[in-house]
Amino acid sequence: MQLRSNIPLIFFVAVVITATVLFSSPTVSAQLRSFHFTNELDRIERIIDYKFQNIWYLRRAMTHSSYSDENNKDLSIIGLGIINATVARDTFTRRLNSSSKAVNDRLSMTNNENVCAAYGTFLRLESVVRVSASFDSSNSSILSGAFKALLGAIALDSGKIADAEKLFLGILDGASKVIVYYQFKNRELHLRALTHSSYSKENNKALSILGESIIETFAAMRSLTNDLYKSARESRDFNKIVKEAVVNKISKEAVEDCALSGKKLRLHEKVMVSSSTDASNPSVVCGAFKSMVGATALDSGEPDKAVNWMLVSLRGAFALDFPESD
Repeated sequence: MQLRSNIPLIFFVAVVITATVLFSSPTVSAQLRSFHFTNELDRIERIIDYKFQNIWYLRRAMTHSSYSDENNKDLSIIGLGIINATVARDTFTRRLNSSSKAVNDRLSMTNNENVCAAYGTFLRLESVVRVSASFDSSNSSILSGAFKALLGAIALDSGKIADAEKLFLGILDGASKVIVYYQFKNRELHLRALTHSSYSKENNKALSILGESIIETFAAMRSLTNDLYKSARESRDFNKIVKEAVVNKISKEAVEDCALSGKKLRLHEKVMVSSSTDASNPSVVCGAFKSMVGATALDSGEPDKAVNWMLVSLRGAFALDFPESD
């Protein structure tokens, strides 16, 4: 009976030892990195609905300068040119007599680092772009460069700028409809998310709790995924990585900056509070931001949409124009 009771413990120890040995082997670590990278490249091809004739272009586009001398810098420059040309042409197509100021204004809103990083987030490029161990692949500059490089890679691979333009316009349209300009089907749910407890008993407290749970869960998943991959690259202790990821599951970016993100989204102008309550108070704005995450998840029935909405807003790429709450 004693032997039988120890079987689960023995099995657990065996799994831990096996995982530690696997992750500490340089050869296996290299194989894991290669396997992960190849899978992610396949995922990108499926998402953008473009099959590279020469996969080298895509590999290069997803390689940061910190990782290799053969990186995406040149492709990124080409991609920026494609963005500028596409936006300018689209602006004139919409209105032939557009002024140079109108074109420049639209360009500055479309080709800046934060916006391009948001497009990179839309494609989840942070999970594929290769960086050195001391760099964070979710950094805005890195994501922005990778997104631009992707456009450049498509243009060179197909030999047609039009193919890259088509992708960019598709992402521009998709990001706006799916992530940025989320339209609530349930108007009452939307209003509830923008109602503070000082204004009504039917307020956003419960939605805020739901939103915070979604944010924490996402942060834990991202932390664990990134750290497990780092453990393979750096031969770090597998168990220590898991423990650190769970203990530090709440992303500082997601929790500490929720008030700032809410203000970028102008939630302090929308949230309903009592006359004695300051709508711009960080706790009020933060609560509204979390509530919007929770409300988006409930209304869409897809927590992933709430996470995507949150990611884009955290990057500060867009200021949403929410429907009036009259």
